[in-house]
Amino acid sequence: MLSDKRIDHDRLTFFLFFLTLGAVSSIFQLIFAREVMGSFRGNELFLGFFLSIWLLATGIGSLAGNRFGSKFRKAALGYYFLTVSLAAGIFYLLLNLFPVILDYSYTAPSLAASLALMPAVFLPLGLALGAGFAWGTNIFKPDRDTELPRSVNLAYLLETAGFFIGCLFFSFILVKISSFILIPCLALFGLALDAVIIIRQNGSAKILAWLVHAMFAAAIILLLSGAFGPVKNIIEGFKFKNDEYIAGINTHYGQLAVTRRQGQFNIYEQGSLLALSDNLQFNEEFIHAPIQFVENPKKILLAGSAWNGQLREALKYPDLTVSYAEADSELLPSIRNYLEPAEEKVLDSTRVIHADTDAMLYLTETGDKYDMILIDLPPPANYQLNRYYTEEFFRLAKAKLNREGAFAFALPYGENKLSRGELDLINSVFGAFSAAFPANLLLPGQKLIFLGLNSESAVVNAVELAQRFKQRDIAVDFLSPANLLYLVKNERRQEIMDEIVIDSHKINTNLTPIGLVLEARRGAEKSNPAAASIINQVIELRYYLLAGLIILPLFLFFFFYRSKSWQKYALNSVALFLSSLALIFEVLLIFLWQMRFGNIYYEISLLAGLVMLGVFLANLQIYLRPFGNKQGALKIYILAAFIFSLISFLFVLLEGRTSFLSSQILIYAFALASGYLAGAIYPLANAIYLERGSARSTGYVYGLELAGGCLLTMVFSLFVLPFLGLPYFAGLIVFVVLVCSLIYRKGEFSP
Repeated sequence: MLSDKRIDHDRLTFFLFFLTLGAVSSIFQLIFAREVMGSFRGNELFLGFFLSIWLLATGIGSLAGNRFGSKFRKAALGYYFLTVSLAAGIFYLLLNLFPVILDYSYTAPSLAASLALMPAVFLPLGLALGAGFAWGTNIFKPDRDTELPRSVNLAYLLETAGFFIGCLFFSFILVKISSFILIPCLALFGLALDAVIIIRQNGSAKILAWLVHAMFAAAIILLLSGAFGPVKNIIEGFKFKNDEYIAGINTHYGQLAVTRRQGQFNIYEQGSLLALSDNLQFNEEFIHAPIQFVENPKKILLAGSAWNGQLREALKYPDLTVSYAEADSELLPSIRNYLEPAEEKVLDSTRVIHADTDAMLYLTETGDKYDMILIDLPPPANYQLNRYYTEEFFRLAKAKLNREGAFAFALPYGENKLSRGELDLINSVFGAFSAAFPANLLLPGQKLIFLGLNSESAVVNAVELAQRFKQRDIAVDFLSPANLLYLVKNERRQEIMDEIVIDSHKINTNLTPIGLVLEARRGAEKSNPAAASIINQVIELRYYLLAGLIILPLFLFFFFYRSKSWQKYALNSVALFLSSLALIFEVLLIFLWQMRFGNIYYEISLLAGLVMLGVFLANLQIYLRPFGNKQGALKIYILAAFIFSLISFLFVLLEGRTSFLSSQILIYAFALASGYLAGAIYPLANAIYLERGSARSTGYVYGLELAGGCLLTMVFSLFVLPFLGLPYFAGLIVFVVLVCSLIYRKGEFSP
């Protein structure tokens, strides 16, 4: 029999192991979530897919650990965290080497390649982290099976506490640190923790303790000396193999990268090129052509990429005051050191008013009115950018214009012929744009400029506009009055207008961000036509697929109703779907936050932390005050989950009608509440299952929870949200919870 001292050692090691498992899991998940956004164009859909793969891997790992965990000796526990950390380092290196291995250019892999690469990178690491829970619960399994449910609940409680601590630590301390630095530091932390576990098992292992201290000292010296800097630049520069990598910066909105090619600086955010240092032809077309539609411009707003020469062009009008904002409010301070001296001088002009918030927030909160608003941002490749191409944003911009004001933005297009993807994206955006600006015009220059007029009586006569431009005598290199006349009158403009067909079901809005999908298809047309064809088929069949998603749970309900194994299916359905509720709501809240605030790159860790805090509080309550009637308690929580999903559905429908502060508080509250409900449902379902099962089932319900979260997250984030929209997303959550509630209600379990 073990001595009391050895029992205390095992209990302390138990606490240490599961707390650290949760913290390490959260930090690695957040590190790679950021890397996914930086490596795969910052698209939040890939973030949802990443979470799905992560959940699938940890679910399979938990089931495998449950099956084979008993074959591992406790001595191997001392090498677990170091092994996981080293594996993370290998996968981080692979993620950065993919551009070299696959020979794609300096932005990001194609859509199909992205979907194929992600499982290859993250499955092994997720398997190891998932197996850790089941393996740990088997190693620390109590002698009496009657104590097993409580032991597993304590392990889950400690893991969720560690996850929350890891998210907080990441949010407030680690968030600005490069992944290249974080992963080696976590590897060293894993080594230190493993050393502590080994020393606790074998008090004479002093050599290992001194080795750990020496490695920590060496790591601190390297970090302080900056020796990691050049190596970091080499590894992260692999993503931009045709450019010279200069610097990388983390902001609240994403990863910025500065590169140089042939003496010219290029700026990337989340892997997408923002703008070249100076594009003279487009800058002149985009600034001077729209301004001619305003008779006497005094005050304009420029949003996006004005640092690349557009601000210089605008200031050629001597009486003009320019307000300047970016989609990422931290972009300009981060890249100013890499701009030409002439551009820096322009930015310091007394006629330039710099916004201290992002363009969306600035335009929402400002009380100023403008003669012209010009938005030059990349196409809607992610949800953050898509907000600037929606009907809601166009109406907001119109409300900030003076009576005779004008609004303009631009999209890339085929100057000779529109592809199917380009036409569908233009149709969707133009449908939203024309709803806000019935008086509008398209100017087909280097990009297709969308011009909206606040007054239908504004001058649209091409000859008068050309004459106005000539009278203003603006010093330009490319755009002449004759060029302007051609922009307004050329046949290409009418050809595009004739091709545009507005489909009310494909208009781009905040709640139905179809523009994001159409931009993904446009980008895939050349790089991967098969992927573009699949996206098109899903778009055309999306309502039939939705009907299938509704019919399938109903079919399962009637199948289970007639089955003799109804009780087993009822509990499994709860474990598979309802206990993963927090994970589904985490995805929903990520997109709601991005739609409203646009800076999920930083906030994802805090949202994940609040979800896990809710899970922890529910587990703590159940652990300290166990329910006598677990079946009755589970039914109450399932009913609460249904009511909560209904409230969430209403919140989604009303989002945008509340203030920014109210939205922030409500999203935080929903994150906490969803975590609490899922945190209560899982241990209750697990306890009931273990009371009816065996000691070998410690990881079974945990695996079902994660597998269910993977299935729902993948379906909801890759199909329901982008192709149908947030209302369908929230509505289907209500439906799934309702069906699971009905299934469980028919189940009868003995205490």
